[in-house]
Amino acid sequence: MSLTKPGSLKETFENKRRDAIVLSYMSVRRWIGWLGIALPVAVAAGAAVLGCDQKMQPSISHYYFTIVGSLFVGILCAVGLFLINYKGYSPWEDRITNFAGLCAFGIALFPTTLPCDNPCSDITSPCNANQLLTGCRVNLFTYPCFTHWIHYGFAAGFFIAIIILSWEFFTRTDGYITKSKRRRNRVYRACALLMSIFCILIPICDSIPSIHLPNSTFYLELLALWSFGVSWLIKGAVLLKDSEPEKRAKAEAKTAKGNRDEVRYEPQRAQRVNLIAQ
Repeated sequence: MSLTKPGSLKETFENKRRDAIVLSYMSVRRWIGWLGIALPVAVAAGAAVLGCDQKMQPSISHYYFTIVGSLFVGILCAVGLFLINYKGYSPWEDRITNFAGLCAFGIALFPTTLPCDNPCSDITSPCNANQLLTGCRVNLFTYPCFTHWIHYGFAAGFFIAIIILSWEFFTRTDGYITKSKRRRNRVYRACALLMSIFCILIPICDSIPSIHLPNSTFYLELLALWSFGVSWLIKGAVLLKDSEPEKRAKAEAKTAKGNRDEVRYEPQRAQRVNLIAQ
């Protein structure tokens, strides 16, 4: 039994507040998706447009050492902030999104190996100057030898977390499943499977010379991030969203369920009220 009269000012305010919260959640999901898709394109295109005439970097993370290094760090930190700010439907979903957000910060702040034979060398050394041609970003920091292992650990943790989100949590529902929701669930799990395949192929292609292709790590990371982005854009109702008839049927099903629960618990509520009155 609701204490708010239908059509009252309070009910209108509550409905508007609920709609605003839903829109906020959708915006966060969309931003996460768009940023994931934009990251590889932005750093590769930015390095070319801004006059850095070097060839394509072996991985997305290597753009940290170029003129678009700040863009690389900025996008990852934005993704991290959105993931930490995002609140899921269960405590475990919150923990996993928070973990993925922290991993995004770790990827940004702990760089990968320098594009040089010596991973511990300074980017201003002659070895790295040959790799990063004139016009590229000059970094004055010297990183310890183990930094790239921290980077790999954060990258692995990030992808494991978002794979779990896409496979397990994005496919959950509140009880009523529309046809569009079934299609979305299939795409969520396809994205999770694709991310798993691409992440497994990265070390395989790097370690086996016979199947190693130029810039294979970059393209596999690009495909993994695009799969990540698609799953979040679907979650943000940009793709495969419910049709208007499906939304109405879902709302009617929720209303019917609420009425059944009201009838079910009304005798118990009346009994509690009588006890309090006594």
